[in-house]
Amino acid sequence: MRRNIPIERSKGTVSVPERLRVLDATQRHAVLATCPEGGLHTSLIAFALTPDVKGLLFATPKRTLKYRNILKHNAVSLLIAHVPIPRATT
Repeated sequence: MRRNIPIERSKGTVSVPERLRVLDATQRHAVLATCPEGGLHTSLIAFALTPDVKGLLFATPKRTLKYRNILKHNAVSLLIAHVPIPRATT
């Protein structure tokens, strides 16, 4: 079952697609959760949103557990946290 990214605001004045654009511009990694038999598997992934903000792209080798899990159970969860990136000090 495919679900679209919501376009309505949940709180505040910024739309969900605009929030996602900000995260896409400032965050390069997310945590992907998949469901293997009898458990939960999480993986750190590098991601990019599609230009229309209706999809998300990431790459993984076919030999990985997350790849096999997605083929078996396509229900996944993704956490993109807004984590400030520290600036280098000189």
